[in-house]
Amino acid sequence: MIKLLGLDLDGTLFRNDKSISERSLRALDAWRKDGREYIIVTGRNKGLVQPTVDEYHLRCDMILNSGHQYIDAKGNTLFFQAMDFQTFEEITTLLLEHNFHLSVHTLYGKYIFVDKDTFFKRHMNLLENVAHRDITKNSKNPLYNPTFMLANTTEISDVTYLREHQIPILKMDARNEDKEACAYVLEKLHSYPDLEIHSSFGAFIEITENTMNKGLMLKKVLEHKHYSEDEVAVFGDSSNDVDMLATFTHSYAMANGSSLAKEKASMIIDTNENDGVAKIIEELLKDSN
Repeated sequence: MIKLLGLDLDGTLFRNDKSISERSLRALDAWRKDGREYIIVTGRNKGLVQPTVDEYHLRCDMILNSGHQYIDAKGNTLFFQAMDFQTFEEITTLLLEHNFHLSVHTLYGKYIFVDKDTFFKRHMNLLENVAHRDITKNSKNPLYNPTFMLANTTEISDVTYLREHQIPILKMDARNEDKEACAYVLEKLHSYPDLEIHSSFGAFIEITENTMNKGLMLKKVLEHKHYSEDEVAVFGDSSNDVDMLATFTHSYAMANGSSLAKEKASMIIDTNENDGVAKIIEELLKDSN
């Protein structure tokens, strides 16, 4: 019997407007009332997940930063995996030299290399260039709201503070409108044997160390919680979900997901807009009862 769900957010549990449907919320509530558990498994940091958890009253643990941090429902970090600091310094220099919009996600919050106003303005411009529309009206989306986007964010001029205070680096997000700069930097990043690189839309790059990912962190959590792998079902849609989808027998890729995610999953389900996750949860509850 499936006792634990591992749920990606963007493109999976979230609809395209970053909301969770009423049907999905009812399914999650029924799942919890049946004595079972779910964990959010996302590339986002805590600051961009907590508003959703609070708004929808989700009482669950979270795997954050693409599998590099696990926090319990009380907000305590139980496991994390940090990047080698020398590698971090080298690629930070590379990214800043090529004018990347850069944020560094750590165990103690987010760090940026420009002032907050400049950071948020460029962040919004990058997102609008991808969406090809004005996104400012959707202020409930944490990605579009400076209060959430800049929560627990510290401005720094270089990596000196991070080095001196031995801040664990969990993930880096790098963005650039310049396609040639992106192509050049991606080639350089792929030359590092200790890095995991995920890129979307050409302009968005996610960087972590490569000994941990969503799937491996979830396996670590299962040991901690005394679940077997056969008692877990996972859901995802994108490149940073591929390892998780490939790791577990009961894995579901969204119909709106990437071709690789769908290739690695055991089943392709309905889209995030059509309550794909909720439909499977309802089936799992029905089959076990």
